[in-house]
Amino acid sequence: MSRTKSPGKKRAKNRTQTSLSASLDKNLHAYVTAACAAGVSLLACAPVAAAKIVYTPANSYILPNTTLKLDLAHSGTPDFLFSDTNFVGSFLRSGHGTLVVKGQNSVNAAWGTGSYASALPRGVRVGPNRHLQSGHTKMAGSVWDGGTAGASFISHGPWVDVARRYLGLRFSIKGKVHFGWARLNVTVTYQATYAVLTGYAYETVPNTPIVTGQTKGSAGDGRGADQSTTASFGPSMQPSASLGLLAQGARGLDIWRKRPANTN
Repeated sequence: MSRTKSPGKKRAKNRTQTSLSASLDKNLHAYVTAACAAGVSLLACAPVAAAKIVYTPANSYILPNTTLKLDLAHSGTPDFLFSDTNFVGSFLRSGHGTLVVKGQNSVNAAWGTGSYASALPRGVRVGPNRHLQSGHTKMAGSVWDGGTAGASFISHGPWVDVARRYLGLRFSIKGKVHFGWARLNVTVTYQATYAVLTGYAYETVPNTPIVTGQTKGSAGDGRGADQSTTASFGPSMQPSASLGLLAQGARGLDIWRKRPANTN
């Protein structure tokens, strides 16, 4: 003869297990609270901030004899200043120009070597290292002379005629060090240098690395996409066809290099 289990006994057993679990949770919570109060180092004593990348698409031009402020965290205070200076001598026969980036305090700096800021490719890990030091300010420039002896043109710097390259950046938020990147296209032409800021990003957690080109996630998870915005000019802003080509990135640079000498 088979026996039928009493529903009442099964429910009682379940109640007993629930009571034991609650008691265990209570005891563990009390232990962790006491340990934290005593100064014991436990991971449970303080939550760990989640790494997060904040990306901002951009379409900002840096034209000859203009400046552009970069506020990576949208705090209201610029972290870096881009400056494009252009000098033309008498009778338009000679001149020189320089594109630079400058940190706006003693902590802020760009990745570079010597006096130049490096034009990094996508996928470079930017974090605490010797490459991020103050003084890496020069990006690109040119010197030209159209004298009677024959015209000459010399360009210099790692940012000469590049598309979708990155500045590795170190800056501060409320006294704490953060890392970020800025993406630019740059074209150096006869008599002038032009640049377009197409996007920038930073890591929200202090002293946490970021990977150039990554727009979401964290430096270690490999997520994110690198998509430059397409820069364009309105009808009232057409200083040179070179700028329209510059906005197209690498394809535009190839077209610019192959264009006829009499093309603006």
